[in-house]
Amino acid sequence: MQVHPKDLVVRAHLQQHHTTNRTRLSFPCQWNSFIVSYRSSRLPTFLHALAHVVDRTVTDMFVLATVQHALMRRVLPSHIVLQGSEEVTDASLAAIKSVAPAITELILRNLPHVTTKGVVGLLGSCSVLNVINISYCQAVSASVSNIMLDLEQLTSIKISHMFDLTNENVAHMLQTHRSLSTLQIKNCPSISEPAFEFLPLSISTLHLENLPRVQDDLVSVLTTASLSGQSSLGAFPNLTSLSLAGCCNLTDDGVVGTVLLCPTLLTLNLDQCYIISDASLRAIGSNCLDLTCITLNDCINVTDVGLLEMARSILHLQHVELSNCSGVSQACIDNMLGSGITVKR
Repeated sequence: MQVHPKDLVVRAHLQQHHTTNRTRLSFPCQWNSFIVSYRSSRLPTFLHALAHVVDRTVTDMFVLATVQHALMRRVLPSHIVLQGSEEVTDASLAAIKSVAPAITELILRNLPHVTTKGVVGLLGSCSVLNVINISYCQAVSASVSNIMLDLEQLTSIKISHMFDLTNENVAHMLQTHRSLSTLQIKNCPSISEPAFEFLPLSISTLHLENLPRVQDDLVSVLTTASLSGQSSLGAFPNLTSLSLAGCCNLTDDGVVGTVLLCPTLLTLNLDQCYIISDASLRAIGSNCLDLTCITLNDCINVTDVGLLEMARSILHLQHVELSNCSGVSQACIDNMLGSGITVKR
C-alpha cells in the first residue's frame, strides 16, 4: 500500500527500549515518545509535520505504515497501545497480527469501530500475551473471553463497558488463569458476586468498579475462593490494591467482611459506596494496618468519628479523598492534615 505524504510519520510511534529489549507501539503518541523521519529536512516543514503528528487522528493507514516500518527494521514490538481513535477499524488489528507472536501487552481502549471479529483474530495469533486491556470498545462482545482461555500466560485482565459479559465468562477466565495478578471488571452491568468464586490467591490488584449487582454476598464468595485456594489464613495474602468504587449496593457488612480478607491492602477505593458508614472505617482501621491511600468520595454517611478513629489506627496512612462527604467537618480535615495526611476534598 502506498502511504500518502501526510502519513509518512511511520516512525512516530515506534520506541525502542534498549535496556529491556522491548518495543512499544503507542497510538497516539506523546511529545516525548517519538522519532520523526521525513524526506525534507527543512525546518519549517519539520515543525509543521511535528504538530501534525500530535494533533492528527490515527487511521488504519497510519497503523499499517507503522507496523510495516517495524518489520522493515526487524523490530517486533512487544507492547501495543491503541486508543481513542474513531478512524481505527479491524484493518488495523489485521495489520498488527503480523507482529502478534511477540506481543506481551495489548491495550485497546475507546475504539468504537473495532469489532469482536477483529479482536478474536488478533488474539488468536498472540502466543505470549501477558497483559490485556479491552475498554470502551462498544462493538466488542463477551465472546472474546472464550479465546482468552487459550492465552495461558495471561497475568493481567482488564475489561470495561462490555455489557454482555456474564458471571460465567468471568468465572471461566479465573478458573483457567490461576496465576492472575490483576483483574479489573468495570461497567459490566450483568456481573454479580458469583463471577469471582474462583478468584486466585495470586491476585494483587482487584478492581470491581461500577457493578451495581455486586452486594454483600461478595464476602461469602471471596471467603470460599480463598479457602478453596488453600489459604492458611482464609485471606488473599498478595492483594494490595482493592477498588469497589461504584458498587453502590454494598453495605457495611459487605465492606467489613471483605477487608477482613485483605489484610495486606495498601490502597482502597470505596467511591460511591453510598450506604457505608463509620462501621466500615473502624474495620479498615483494625485490619488494614499497612494502608497508605483510601478514597471515600460520595460516601455521605461517614463522619468525623470514624475517620479520626481510622486515621489513628493506620500509622502509614498518607492520602485520603473525601469529595462530597457531607458528614465530614473541616475540623476533622484540619486534624488529619496536622497529622501529615494529605486530604483531597
